[in-house]
Amino acid sequence: MSSLENTLLEAWGTQTPPRHPGNVARLATSASLLSSCDPNGNDAARAGVLGGNMWRNTLNLGRFVELVAVLMAITAATAACLPEPEQGLPNELALDTYGTLGAGVGAAEYGPAIWKPTSNYVNASRKPGQVKIVVVHTTQGSFAGAVSWMQNPKAKVSAHYCISKKGEVVQLVKEEDIAWHVGSENGYTIGIEHEGFVSDANWVTPQLLDASAKLSCYLVKKWKLAPTKSNIKGHVELPNQTHTDPGKYWPWDKYVGMVAACVNGTPPPTGCPGGCDDKNPCTTDACSGNKCVHTNNTASCSDGTGCTSGDKCSGGKCLAGTKKICDDKNVCTTDGCDAKSGNCAFANSTSLCNDGNACTTGDKCGGGKCSGAAKVCNDNNPCTDDSCAATTGACKSVANSKPCGDGSACAGASVCSGGSCVPGKPKTCNDNNPCTDDGCNAKTGVCTYVPNAAPCDDGSACSTGDTCAAGACKAGALVQCNDNNPCTTDACKAGACLHVPSQAGCDDGDPCTGGDSCATGACKGTPKLCNDANPCTSDACVSGACVFGPLADACDDGNACTDNDSCVNLACVGNPLQCDDGKPCTTDACKDGACTHTGGAAVGTTCKGNDLYQTDECGAVAKKVKTCGVGNVCKAGACQPAANPDAGPSNEPDAAAREDDAVAQPDLSSPGRSTDTQPGRGADTQSAGNDGAAPAGQDAGSVSGSDTGGSAGKDGSIARAKDTGAVQRGSGASGEANPDTASPFYTPPAADSSCTAGPSSRVGSGWWLALALGVLLARRRRAA
Repeated sequence: MSSLENTLLEAWGTQTPPRHPGNVARLATSASLLSSCDPNGNDAARAGVLGGNMWRNTLNLGRFVELVAVLMAITAATAACLPEPEQGLPNELALDTYGTLGAGVGAAEYGPAIWKPTSNYVNASRKPGQVKIVVVHTTQGSFAGAVSWMQNPKAKVSAHYCISKKGEVVQLVKEEDIAWHVGSENGYTIGIEHEGFVSDANWVTPQLLDASAKLSCYLVKKWKLAPTKSNIKGHVELPNQTHTDPGKYWPWDKYVGMVAACVNGTPPPTGCPGGCDDKNPCTTDACSGNKCVHTNNTASCSDGTGCTSGDKCSGGKCLAGTKKICDDKNVCTTDGCDAKSGNCAFANSTSLCNDGNACTTGDKCGGGKCSGAAKVCNDNNPCTDDSCAATTGACKSVANSKPCGDGSACAGASVCSGGSCVPGKPKTCNDNNPCTDDGCNAKTGVCTYVPNAAPCDDGSACSTGDTCAAGACKAGALVQCNDNNPCTTDACKAGACLHVPSQAGCDDGDPCTGGDSCATGACKGTPKLCNDANPCTSDACVSGACVFGPLADACDDGNACTDNDSCVNLACVGNPLQCDDGKPCTTDACKDGACTHTGGAAVGTTCKGNDLYQTDECGAVAKKVKTCGVGNVCKAGACQPAANPDAGPSNEPDAAAREDDAVAQPDLSSPGRSTDTQPGRGADTQSAGNDGAAPAGQDAGSVSGSDTGGSAGKDGSIARAKDTGAVQRGSGASGEANPDTASPFYTPPAADSSCTAGPSSRVGSGWWLALALGVLLARRRRAA
């Protein structure tokens, strides 16, 4: 394998993913050709491969661009080593339309040949012993034209090889297959066409002869033939042929000698280069001492005329043999022999002769026969037959019974009797047919009846204008009684039209009806039913076929819970009724066209022990609001005085305190804040009752910080507490902090959340993980 092939296979076949094996084989074949042609092709092809890899790796355009680059380089390198074509002829090694070497490169069996296959052949798979003769042809035209014509399927001709005057060789048919070049003799032959014309004395160039001899040498060796004239013949030498190629200017002696020398490995003879054939069959030709020697022989020959047989050579000439005898024993023909065909010829003569008849005179040949003028024997009596005796030439008359008289056989049948004419009765000719003209043939006495074209009457009232034709009265124009109704039988009777209803089958001409009949006196059929039960199609019958066209009309889908129903894509589609009441704790539905809402409860407060809780609109406890202070109890959803309330003037302030301290609502619009009513601070951990001390508590629901604020009742003392701010679940019985719905970390409850469970302030760990991954990916993109 050449270095170029290695380069191509390494660059193309070992890539990832692997290249298609067909591309690898194609590039390797091209590389082999380049390597044998021009070493520069290696560099060019290698540059193409490396360039293709560079394009592919840099631009990421894939194997197609890489292949284009490689083939462009191969094209440039190959073109540099191809031979220049002869003026007007195609370069047989030219690249094809796609810039790659033709698919047939390397497919020829004979090394120097270029493979240009044709479809004009018979697949035979012949073996040695089945090929007997190599046939030499002349193209009678140009090399390129001959190759093109043999490749044309319409030509139905071909040869195995074709050679140009420059010595170029093209193979068109595999040697084992049968080419179409010598008709009935194709099966056992191999044909070689040669560029030239048989009438051109200089058509056999040295290059053509040398290339042909080498090819024939290869063929006789391969197919185990002897390099002799019996195995190498011209087209004209095979049986059943009409061609004359290769003609008289083909140097057979020299050619066969060149083939034999090639096969035997001996140099060709140096003398007698033009051959020694003197075209004389009566000499034996040879080349001796570089000189032609012609020795007389006694072989059989032809003197050039077919009127001799057994011709034989003598003294270097062909002597005529026995002359052919041609005699037809006819005195009125001149006998002879046609020199070209050898057939006897007998020409008519006009010489005097004797026909042997005493009743003729002036006998003479004519048309190959002897005849004379007949002797006249006539007594001018029509009632005698006159004749001449052939042996003596004497005339004689014999009475007859022929018609006679005025010469007309119609005058009364006069006949001869006893050598005299006896008159008869005139003949009457009448056939009583108004359509014939009656007459009598005066010579034969036969009645004649000549057809005429006179008007007549055919006896039918249903026709008018009757006339004679061909000796008979033919009806004229018939009364038209056709009512164009297939369900009536029309007729004419006594000149009047009748239309009788029929029960026959009929065709109403409408392909969209069936079962047509004449039951009602008219042709009617049953309309074809075209109904697909789809309100969104227009149903119709067209030319006998059902057609369902789409509609865009309003329709009814049969569902009371949809409105504005209309046809869309051949289906009736409606818009569902909107039954959402905006309340999350109700189940919204539609039934029989009406909206229903089930579930839900009013927002309020509830008591649990001495603690006050807020309930949501679903009836579930949402959060702990407060614990009723000393002297108060939780009752009916509110902190109320105990059994012995303070009756002093402090009641009103205490009531106000209860109002202020009732439920501290969280700020849901501020992200990241605690449930304190003041943004940025921790929740109050102390609240004062009406007359009680302020017990200390810890707010567990605030964002981290150290809010040290306090809240005071109307009559209570102020107590401070420290807010410990990490975001966490509240402890104890204080409940859970309400979520901040505006926060980016807020996760709403699932759609099927139970209304008995309050919302959670816990932030899911999945959200934190998703956020971290998003930030990491964003940073990597910016870094890239």
